[in-house]
Amino acid sequence: MKFIRFRNCVSAVCNILVIIAVTINVLGFFINPGQSSDINFARLDCFKLFSVDSNILAALGCALMLPFNMLSIVQGENSAPKFAIIIKFVGTAAVALTLVTVLCFLGPRQGFDSMFSGSNYYFHLFCPVLCILSAVVFESSSKLHFWQAIIGLAPTVLYGLAYFYNVFFKYRWTDFYGFDVSGMWITTAGVLLVTSAVICVLMFGIHNLFEKIFR
Repeated sequence: MKFIRFRNCVSAVCNILVIIAVTINVLGFFINPGQSSDINFARLDCFKLFSVDSNILAALGCALMLPFNMLSIVQGENSAPKFAIIIKFVGTAAVALTLVTVLCFLGPRQGFDSMFSGSNYYFHLFCPVLCILSAVVFESSSKLHFWQAIIGLAPTVLYGLAYFYNVFFKYRWTDFYGFDVSGMWITTAGVLLVTSAVICVLMFGIHNLFEKIFR
């Protein structure tokens, strides 16, 4: 394997930055909720947001990978087990969907200024980009199978079920993402699922391409 120490150094830096950024901004919803970008989702309500949940999942994946980064740097050989790579991949697929949704749907409808200001900058851009770079490029030490990549759909499916159930069936939540476009929320759900699948497949292909390059 080529550039093992360099790749793990870059991966470790990305993972540390994501862990710090997510921790600080999630705590901000509790410590200083009036200053958060989503003031309507203070404290426990912040966990209704996919952007928050996906970034927490990604940060957990980063935290899982970090010890193996350090071990790989010391030993000069890749130490990350397949399960750690898969968990990081799943979290990255979730934040990648957050990024794409903001760029293609929420940003044009609600304004890019609000989408990339305050904590939203970290949840919508900073952390997703770092996770994507680290997961598909610098942590490509083990080839993924297609079925393992498809596990990346799990966060989208689980959150989607919770969101649409609480918004359109139980009416416990407002449609704060504005997915009910002209009453076509089922279509929106399908588009999001397909988009998530495309993201997983693209990440899978790029990950395995770099695995071959660095082999």
